[in-house]
Amino acid sequence: MKSIKGVAALMLAAVAMPAWAGSLLGIVVHGEMLVSGNGGINSFDPAVGFVPAIYGNASQGTNVVTVDPGIEFGYLDGLNTITADFTGNRLILADFSVGGAAAINYRFTALTPGAFGSIQLLSNDLSRLSWSLDGDVLTIEVGAINSSEIRQYQATFAIGPAAAPEPASWAMMLSGFGLIGGAMRTRRGALAAHLKTARA
Repeated sequence: MKSIKGVAALMLAAVAMPAWAGSLLGIVVHGEMLVSGNGGINSFDPAVGFVPAIYGNASQGTNVVTVDPGIEFGYLDGLNTITADFTGNRLILADFSVGGAAAINYRFTALTPGAFGSIQLLSNDLSRLSWSLDGDVLTIEVGAINSSEIRQYQATFAIGPAAAPEPASWAMMLSGFGLIGGAMRTRRGALAAHLKTARA
């Protein structure tokens, strides 16, 4: 009887657990922006000198930031304002460009394990955009933008965590374990009774 109460308590605890809200708020991310022809310099590193104080990578003094309501990564030079903003469960990459831009390779590594489990492109007006997700490393490549106009380019991605069972799945799994345990206990009792009878 105690084992049945224990299984019931575990099932209730599993059902009462809150579901993941889907927000990236509070995760820790390492960000890199490598511009073609720039010698492999990480332009999101504040030491390079092109990161205004309003962005997370400047205020936190490094290219490793904790996601908060502000814009996490930014870069500003005479021709481009580039930002990477993790908001809710989205990543919004934006480039305000004057006279085009070189090809860019972005790499974001979630230092909070399991934060990057899936990615889906929601909108895009960047040219030649490709992306991949390998574990907790998200790589986004943007081809060169050839334009003499002033233009805002943007891509928005939905990012989900690594899959985890929902509370209902946990409850079903635990009840299944309970049923298996009960069946084994009943079978063991029946086997013992059968052996007693056979010996007599």
